[in-house]
Amino acid sequence: MELRELEKTKEMWNLFLLAMTDFQKMDQNTIDSWFQIAGIHGMPWADWDGVHASTADRSLNTGYCTHNNLLFSTWHRPYLVLFEQKLQKIATGIANKFPSATRAKYQDAAKRLRLPFWDWAKNVPTTEPVVPTSLSVEKVSVTLSDGSSAQIDNPLYDYNFHPLDHTQINGTFQQTIRASQDFNDNATLDSRLRSILRFQRADLFKILSQYQKFDHFSSNAQCGENTGRLGSIESVHGPIHVKNFPGHMSPSSVTAFDPMFWFHHANVDRQVALYQAVFPTTYVGSCAANTATWTIDVGDPLDGTSALTPFHKTAAGAFWTSNDVRDITKLGYTYPELVGNPPNATLVASIKAQYSDAP
Repeated sequence: MELRELEKTKEMWNLFLLAMTDFQKMDQNTIDSWFQIAGIHGMPWADWDGVHASTADRSLNTGYCTHNNLLFSTWHRPYLVLFEQKLQKIATGIANKFPSATRAKYQDAAKRLRLPFWDWAKNVPTTEPVVPTSLSVEKVSVTLSDGSSAQIDNPLYDYNFHPLDHTQINGTFQQTIRASQDFNDNATLDSRLRSILRFQRADLFKILSQYQKFDHFSSNAQCGENTGRLGSIESVHGPIHVKNFPGHMSPSSVTAFDPMFWFHHANVDRQVALYQAVFPTTYVGSCAANTATWTIDVGDPLDGTSALTPFHKTAAGAFWTSNDVRDITKLGYTYPELVGNPPNATLVASIKAQYSDAP
């Protein structure tokens, strides 16, 4: 569900805010805490769930994320699922604490709750901000599980480190920020994004509506010849991080600590799923790794069977692979445009209606 659509709900939105709050408050030493899960992406440059670094020199200081590699799009899929599963587990626990009069509604909301996506390319009226207000306000009103009303810190606005350990995380800010202090106001950030939106939308529509090999579409990896390359979803997603929110959202080493990261990458996953639905015959091929990660060295052979580390699929230690995560419905979720498995023509028309500025 798109973030602004989730906001229109009652119990589910309230439960979402409460669950995000409790998620962020977890002990940072707990393996499935916000801090630990966000840290998979980059800092604090540490093993997660017992998945050790490769034997190569780790002085590069890189996390598990596969930037500029064949597995960029598919690696983030089990990452998002991990985050979503923890969020839903917390939400279920909160729902069970509500008074009997409303408990069933909240329990149902918990079952249906999924990680929302932020569609930055959504064609919103000029009177509305491109960045949803829910991401930019510092306080929100909620109904607590005891039935009382309260105003709390907005868990979608930032993440507060507790503690901020400089041996693990670089920087001096106690909480994540969206930009440097000299232009960290909401109006400036929104204006920056709106100024490039037309070009970003055009690039997005081009790669969603025209065929190219999945390997070309899904990442910036240089895999052999580039004939037919139109651009990649990795390239389209990048400016949302770097150009528009040059705070914690910008460096890949700390970006996953910002709540915005998760809604942005849920949307990237949605865009990948749309491409898969329009062009179902192309998927992950093979390519040598262009860049190193915590577990991948430059030159390592990658393909659809490569382990998406550090995400374990089984208790025995098997990892998820790109082939495992090809069908998102088998992972327990889908996206609005894909509900009911619409015919290709319907899906193509939907993409055009949403992202083409042509008359």
